[in-house]
Amino acid sequence: MGGTLLWPVWEVLATWRVTRAGLWSWVYRQAARHEPESYRFMNWGLVEEELPRASLAEDPERVCAHLVHRVAALGAVGGADVLDLGCGRGGGAAYVRRVLGPRRVVGVDRCERALQEARRRYAGEPGLEFVRASIEEVPFQDRCFDVAICIDTSHCCPDVGRLLDEARRLLRPGGQLLLADLREDWSPDEEQMLQRGFELDHVEDWSPHVVAALEQDARRRARLCRSLPLGLRGAGEVLVGLPGTPVHRGLVGGWLQYMVYRLIKSDG
Repeated sequence: MGGTLLWPVWEVLATWRVTRAGLWSWVYRQAARHEPESYRFMNWGLVEEELPRASLAEDPERVCAHLVHRVAALGAVGGADVLDLGCGRGGGAAYVRRVLGPRRVVGVDRCERALQEARRRYAGEPGLEFVRASIEEVPFQDRCFDVAICIDTSHCCPDVGRLLDEARRLLRPGGQLLLADLREDWSPDEEQMLQRGFELDHVEDWSPHVVAALEQDARRRARLCRSLPLGLRGAGEVLVGLPGTPVHRGLVGGWLQYMVYRLIKSDG
């Protein structure tokens, strides 16, 4: 209940351009400190058909893994060097490495607590590495990745253009940026993507499927929020998109969209 009462506060803060990117980053860092160790993913999830309850009981994070699979499968990741921008606890990076067959996956995140959990959970897995850094300043040389994946992270960037510039720097010629996130006025538009040296190769609106994931996965997400300190529960409920919170209402009402892009690095 205490968390629900704070929804309007978090909603107002999240609408201020000057505060929202920093707010989301702060909330993610706090959540990483308190989330139970069983949580591997930090994304909105995707459901394209009704999931039986037994399926969710068998793999509680199935909707989150499905989002990673569908986004990553849009790219040529087989045998590739893949960069996961905003990897969180490493579940998505590990999934891509295990299931889709890249040569290596490097996960980058600025939250050390989340990276510690990723390194502990996936220690010794070949072709998988986790690096602490801002996704706007990744400590790798130019042109060393074939595919960059950025899922549910760009809304944490004060300047999404810097994220696009950094992804372009890191990609080899013809490399792919797979970008999936909520879209509103802070989001990059197609014109900005072209100005930053990308060709827009594929675009889809997955909003209904993300809404379905938030609703079908609501019980597990509510349990996660109850594990947070009382003062953070309102932020947590907004963060995970519980039904009735601003993210869920925005997607249902149409003033938010969940957009997915495949961008190709232009020549030059």
